[in-house]
Amino acid sequence: MAEGKPTEAQTHYARFPSLFRPDWLAVATAAQVRFGVGLWGGVLSTTAKQLQYQADYLKKLSEAEQPSDAVKSSREFVQKVVSSVAAEGRQVFDRNVALIAASRQVG
Repeated sequence: MAEGKPTEAQTHYARFPSLFRPDWLAVATAAQVRFGVGLWGGVLSTTAKQLQYQADYLKKLSEAEQPSDAVKSSREFVQKVVSSVAAEGRQVFDRNVALIAASRQVG
């Protein structure tokens, strides 16, 4: 490493100190940790639901006897996925906005 030249990791630390430091949990506030846990919990929950929708869709496709059954299943799947993603995303967003507002009142 050249003298005085920052490493790539140090550059990341400077731009996003709470995200890329190995000890980010030690320097994060309780509100930041709750926000991160809430956000990732919502993302994982949404992902699990979407994977279940895909499994159900594939099962329906495997049972389709006519091309029209496959088209119907595809249409239902797309509608379910799009409406679910929108609703789940909104819930995660609203939950985390409320958490941010609450943390500002406390601290």
